[in-house]
Amino acid sequence: MWKKILLIIGILLAIFLLGIGWATYYFYPSAERVVNFIEKHPEKSAIHVLYNNSVLASQHADTVMPLASAVKTIIAIEFAYQAAYGNIDTAMRIDTIELDRYYVPETDGGAHPAWMNEMREHKLLQNGTVSLYAVAKGMIKYSSNANAEYLLDLLGVSSVNARIDSLGIQAHQPIYPFVAALFVCQNTKRKDHKAYENDLRAMSMNDYRAACLAYHDSLKNYPQFKNRFVQSEMDLNIQKIWSQRLPGSSCREYARLMQKINSDTAFTEPVLATIRQLMDRPTNSYIRMGSKGGSTAVVLTDACYATDKQNNTTALAVFFNNLTILENLKLQMSLSEFEKRIMQDSTFRTQIINQLNP
Repeated sequence: MWKKILLIIGILLAIFLLGIGWATYYFYPSAERVVNFIEKHPEKSAIHVLYNNSVLASQHADTVMPLASAVKTIIAIEFAYQAAYGNIDTAMRIDTIELDRYYVPETDGGAHPAWMNEMREHKLLQNGTVSLYAVAKGMIKYSSNANAEYLLDLLGVSSVNARIDSLGIQAHQPIYPFVAALFVCQNTKRKDHKAYENDLRAMSMNDYRAACLAYHDSLKNYPQFKNRFVQSEMDLNIQKIWSQRLPGSSCREYARLMQKINSDTAFTEPVLATIRQLMDRPTNSYIRMGSKGGSTAVVLTDACYATDKQNNTTALAVFFNNLTILENLKLQMSLSEFEKRIMQDSTFRTQIINQLNP
């Protein structure tokens, strides 16, 4: 009997160790995993890398792809401009009830609650209010969708989109309230699910964006409106439609945008100071480093910049689209390592040149 028990324990232990080995193999951060995926799946990938202002690698760099939360970079830049010109006061106190109007639970990966926890822990939440600057920082650092939606309303959707043009970005789709887009994707008329899905796919982008603006107004003016959201209606097919309709741009445009943020000459000093306060990450390894990325079930994006202590500069954007869940997870685990190796490892940069240039 004891032999059987020990045999069962041995089998279970072997399965457990195999499971750990499988997880380590598939999810341990690997820069090579990212570069190999880009090389093998060009239909799902795009990249543009600038090193010391020269193109290191570029593949499908002009293909417009969904940005996910990387688009919040544009909102942050408009925030910096309006702060510099006195249109907004970054110290102004904002009642978190106003932000909560746009927070739909379980749709942002816990970003907004995590930001609120930081506000409480650091005593930045006072009498239910936070500074406007903290709202913008939470949009970038934690990627709070609720904060982004609030800022789009405060700054003005038209002003944010006009900023795209003033930055000289040509390949960029209009930005619209993307929390509100969740409600456009709800089957409110309770049609047959397939028919509802087909109707959603057939909706023009002009009608889609107009519907988003209308739902945004409902979220803003009727605090209980968000309770109409039904999570179960957002199955994977609907999530894909929502993802594909998010504002898009190209890797070339966002790498250049990162290059501008990393430069001392592309913006006036007051504007640049606020952009960097929002975008820069604390680091001891670089003079400066910052990034903004995003993800959905099928989309993964990141755009980043850095200046190392030898004054070498890096600006890059890497976008993925139409990913499987497993591909998305594996790439997310390795993307930071991939970017770090580009910034720090000359041998890896040579590998990138050899593998990713057509």
